Amino acid sequence: KKSKLQHRIFDPQKRIFNDCFDPVPVFCGTLFAHFPITVMSNSNLNTWLFPRNNQECFFVDEHGHSSRVMLYEEALPGSTIFFAQAEQNAPVRMKELQEKPQLSIYFSLEGDTGAESANDLFMLKGQQHLIGYKPHFDGYYLLNSPVVKNFGVIMEESFFNRLYIDDLDVLKRFWEKVHAGQDAEIMPSGMPLTPRQLSLIHEIANCPFTGQMRQVYLESKIIELFLFQASQAESLRDNKTAGFSKQDIDKLHAAKAFIRQHMFEPLSMQQISRVSGL
Repeated sequence: KKSKLQHRIFDPQKRIFNDCFDPVPVFCGTLFAHFPITVMSNSNLNTWLFPRNNQECFFVDEHGHSSRVMLYEEALPGSTIFFAQAEQNAPVRMKELQEKPQLSIYFSLEGDTGAESANDLFMLKGQQHLIGYKPHFDGYYLLNSPVVKNFGVIMEESFFNRLYIDDLDVLKRFWEKVHAGQDAEIMPSGMPLTPRQLSLIHEIANCPFTGQMRQVYLESKIIELFLFQASQAESLRDNKTAGFSKQDIDKLHAAKAFIRQHMFEPLSMQQISRVSGL
């Protein structure tokens, strides 16, 4: 889609950022405004996971904080797969406007990310994932760590309607909200990434097929990944805070807040424990 928001785009020849008010391409639903400049090497990427033919992109937010992004996208009928890695010296807020309903499966492979709107804030740590649905979105995507690596699939209605299954209680509640046109997450917080899920992401990144066989292969892996996420959510829903007292949870939240406030500073476990009371 097109965005007419003001952006600053990097000029690789002059090594400066230029203000731009013209419509520029923005990939809706990833965590990145998409400003393709040139194809770059995979030297800084996890070659075991990250696909080839990625693009180098640059973004500067309204506070002047910049992000250098390596992005790979692949469009399928009704869905888009993306892999991305971003590097920034300070937290970056990326303005995003989504006008059509979308269901997303999103995996934060490294670093803290989030989505913020007028009425909601959802954060994910590295090695966490989610399934989420938004009928529309007007807010910011957040890159809160020096290095962020992620994978996801953005689905339109024509694709995610094929995923309607209500065998599990978590899916019943999720689809009820979707069909009511409400924001929906399969869990109230991120779920831990499992080895099997990581293996499926690797298989998607290294698909051996081309043409129609590639499409069928990738779609089957997306569906399999969705089912593993839903199954994990069902198993976790009654055990989210098992074994922790309210006091313990408050201390953990205090530690989390302190780490976020000082994420670009060297920290020790002793310092975090002293501040939070753990």
